Amino acid sequence: MSEEKSPELMLTEATGGDTDAMKSLGKIAYENGDFAGARRWWELAAAEGHTGAQFNLGVLTAQEGDTSGARKWYERAAAGENTDAMYNLGLLAYKEGDVASARHWLQQAANLEHKNATYNLGVLEREQGDPTAARKWFEKAAAAGDPGAMYNLGIASAERDIDSARQWYEKAAAAGHAEAMNNLGGLAARSGDIALARRWYQQGANAGNADAMFNLGVVAHGAGDFAGARQWWEQAAKAGHAKATRSLGLLEAKESHGRIMSESDDAFSQLMKIRD
Repeated sequence: MSEEKSPELMLTEATGGDTDAMKSLGKIAYENGDFAGARRWWELAAAEGHTGAQFNLGVLTAQEGDTSGARKWYERAAAGENTDAMYNLGLLAYKEGDVASARHWLQQAANLEHKNATYNLGVLEREQGDPTAARKWFEKAAAAGDPGAMYNLGIASAERDIDSARQWYEKAAAAGHAEAMNNLGGLAARSGDIALARRWYQQGANAGNADAMFNLGVVAHGAGDFAGARQWWEQAAKAGHAKATRSLGLLEAKESHGRIMSESDDAFSQLMKIRD
């Protein structure tokens, strides 16, 4: 492992024309809040064709609110095959509603193995109504280790092939995808294995997934553990889960009046649903 260079050494190298050193000094300035200094160093490196500096100038310019200027820097970097620049050009185009340009830039980056571009091409094609193309890109992203792509392949498989859906969710869950953990809990509940469902929901809740917290409350309520249900629904409600907030109200009504409203009787059915 090479030693980290001191700013003094980088300054010496940058003065001698080392564009990597210029880029690094720009990053130091940026991280210290000296955006003007960052721009100066990156412009020096960019003028010598350093695509990483050109990309960083695009990011800085976008943060300053100049989208047109950012695009020009990204295009310069993309011409030098900087895949992050291609990716950002795709996102800019998509945000502006230019699907054709978004697809063009994302494909350029994906063809050079940019994982986020590959995943987002799957999202784009799904939203454009082409599930076959979406699956192709999700499969490529999943092969590169993207857990979001694995999760989306699980969703795409859920209606026609539960075993395939489970396999994709398990791969995503193993990579830390909390929503996949929750959906695995849903599949287990659908098959009647509540103990397995609880374990998956617990993993999802531990990873911060509010749906999993809510479903743990549903499992607890179904087992007659109203204190446990309250605990999980309170956690989910704090995370902004609307159904958990409603379920808490119904639980309070039961505690206050000795009965539970009919809507809460349907709560257990939430376990049966796979969420996007």
